[in-house]
Amino acid sequence: MAAAAAAEGETGLGSAEVYLHPLVLMNVSDHVTRHKAMASMPSSSMTGPGNRVHGVLIGTFEGRRLDIHTSFELQTADNRGDGTAVIDDEFFQTRLQQYAEVFPNYELVGWYSVGREPCAEDYEKLRETFEVLNASPFLLLLDPEPPTVSQALPVKVYEKRSTPNADGTMGTSLVPVAIKIDMLEAERIALNHAAKDTTASESFQSDYATHLKGTTNAVLMLQSRIKVLDEFLGRVESGAIPRPHHMLRELKAMCRSMSATASPNFVRDLLEEKTDAQVVTNLATITKTAAQLADLIEAFGIGQEKKSHKRGWHA
Repeated sequence: MAAAAAAEGETGLGSAEVYLHPLVLMNVSDHVTRHKAMASMPSSSMTGPGNRVHGVLIGTFEGRRLDIHTSFELQTADNRGDGTAVIDDEFFQTRLQQYAEVFPNYELVGWYSVGREPCAEDYEKLRETFEVLNASPFLLLLDPEPPTVSQALPVKVYEKRSTPNADGTMGTSLVPVAIKIDMLEAERIALNHAAKDTTASESFQSDYATHLKGTTNAVLMLQSRIKVLDEFLGRVESGAIPRPHHMLRELKAMCRSMSATASPNFVRDLLEEKTDAQVVTNLATITKTAAQLADLIEAFGIGQEKKSHKRGWHA
């Protein structure tokens, strides 16, 4: 396990040491972003306070340390008609079983949603669903509208704790706990790769992506220039503009030079260069194979020599 980064979020009153892995943050933020995009569509019915995103947190316990490694979304529906999201239990159990098969060391450690503080719906989900599978589930809340002046992650994790009520009975409350960001080496490599593929900065792009971008830009520029020439020739043909004979001669010369690439001589020369390149590649492969075969023969000879010495000694 890599060394943990500096603590993020508020220092809580809980007793667990919670380590949040980057994949969880990516999954939750992606879920929230897609939900907001779909809710903003005119034909969407995803409005109201009950249509919050919900998902499951998957991780491992080791003593007091909790590592939240990954997560998955939950399907919900307003089956009660009061705006409260009801979890699809069949989908929930199926996905949980699939994760158990792929990651046998992982277990359900809690659930996530959006908001700045736990609400009545969170306590209801705690009692009805997650407390049945885990005696002490954790809740991760992502603030979808964090303050612009804050530099901390808009994420809080809450732990279930038993607290005394005013009448002397024991109740349940969700207490904030301190969280830290941690990542494995494989996670770091994956994040760096994702950043290189998605960033708009040239310095973070791979060589292949840079090559593709340059080729794409060249093709798009060629297409736009050809379109301009086609429109120009169309207007000349229709008589909208006078015939500039010097430009037409240049276009004809350019077309002739391009047609030369399809001549038999050009195709023959291109095939010869291709064949020469393939021959060089094959020669390099043969040379490498011959060297490996020589090493094998040498090793076999040494083995046979030692074997013959042993026979002579016993004789």
